[in-house]
Amino acid sequence: MYNSPPAWSGPSSSTHDLDDQKGVDRLRVAERELYERTRYKVMFSFIFGALSMMFLGFLAETGGKSISFKTMLDKASKQGLSTQTIDLKIKTYYYLDSSMLNLLYGGWGFAAFCHFCAFALAVAAACIVSPYLTGTVKERLALKGPITFESEIKKRRPSTFSAIGIN
Repeated sequence: MYNSPPAWSGPSSSTHDLDDQKGVDRLRVAERELYERTRYKVMFSFIFGALSMMFLGFLAETGGKSISFKTMLDKASKQGLSTQTIDLKIKTYYYLDSSMLNLLYGGWGFAAFCHFCAFALAVAAACIVSPYLTGTVKERLALKGPITFESEIKKRRPSTFSAIGIN
């Protein structure tokens, strides 16, 4: 006859013993809950990572404004001006004295510090929530696809009789 593979060639050799067509619908409640929780952890990890990048952008903006006001304060103190007109690209500040520039420098500097703290907390939250970094063994396996507990237990824990040579 002809050499064709049978319609069903037995269990697959992949790490997941579920059909691709059925997917998570064949999982039991605890297995499905583990799979869905792992997916949500990945989603929240990406959200916290995106928030950390947003806070990093805010940090750069407020830090730049703080430094620009510090530069204006230094220029005013070098020229001995107590009041001056400062023309920026966006706004024109009229009659800013050195105490006002010092307040603006300190205020934007504190905003930069707060944005740095928010950035650090968001990065820490992304790392703590991520199943890639701090997940259990089952969560890391569930990242690849849905798993059943029995198949993973059989693969991970050898039989007690196989240690002494009896199968």
